[in-house]
Amino acid sequence: MLSLLLDENISDEIARQILAKRVDIPIFSAHDWEEGRLRGVSDEMVLRAAAEAGLTLVSYDVNTIPLLLMRLANEAFVHGGIVFVHNATIRSNDYGGLMRALIQLYDAEKEAEWKDRLYFLPPPA
Repeated sequence: MLSLLLDENISDEIARQILAKRVDIPIFSAHDWEEGRLRGVSDEMVLRAAAEAGLTLVSYDVNTIPLLLMRLANEAFVHGGIVFVHNATIRSNDYGGLMRALIQLYDAEKEAEWKDRLYFLPPPA
């Protein structure tokens, strides 16, 4: 089942607003999840924590996370899935667009297996 963890570079307001509209969507912000223990830590630590908790990471970091995944693949690391958001598709300041796209993703993919899955979030319909 799809459960989302927004990385530190995505406003925690996104998770709050989605939860206000849809309490059925398991979505967390790195700013608040587990008392904010992921704030300021490395991408690897965030990825490992998300995997341990069975969460799918949502990130605009389309440059360094793929390189990290290639390195971790040598360790047979299994992650909980990653949803990449590209700034050319949904701007980082387009909170409404990002919220609609994440809700659409959840509705379409909530029952899917997300282990080791990579997904590029399209703009909302």
